[in-house]
Formats: sequence, C-alpha cells, structure tokens
Amino acid sequence: YYVILAAIDADLLWLAIAVVVLSAVSAFYYLRIVAVMYFNEPERTPRAASTTLLNAGIAGMVVATLVLGVFSGPIVELADKWSGALTVASNLASR
Repeated sequence: YYVILAAIDADLLWLAIAVVVLSAVSAFYYLRIVAVMYFNEPERTPRAASTTLLNAGIAGMVVATLVLGVFSGPIVELADKWSGALTVASNLASR
C-alpha cells in the first residue's frame, strides 16, 4: 500500500497502476490454486505409507530435533566462537 502511495507521490502513476493490475493478476492465480485444493473433490484417496526405513527416519529426526532444542546452548556458544574467529581473520586479511 505504501509503495503505491509513494509511486503516486513521485508522479509515477503508471507504475502504481501496473502494481495494482499485476497484484490482481497474481492474486487470481494463487487464489485459484487454493480454491482447487480446498473445494474440489480429490481424484483418488491417498494411502498412508509406512515402512521400517520411513519410521526410522522420522524417529531420527524427532530425536535430533529434541536434542538440538534441549541442548542448544553449547551449539550457540560454539557458533559464537567461530563467528568471532572469522571476524578476527577477516579483519587481519583486510589490512
């Protein structure tokens, strides 16, 4: 909205009109996809896939998420040390 007002204030009316028209075109395009997703009947009913490998992968991701969430402090400290080292190296290289 503010971009359009700024274009009008700068006497760029053609740009403001183009923004409004192209925004309407893109809204039509994306809302049509949303309408198809939610209002049309599915062509077929999807089946749930369950294999040992899939379950192991999901379990691994759950464990990794929990470990990284609970023990994020040491990871953040390590990243802070590395960023400090990179900053010092960058300052030395630019001299």
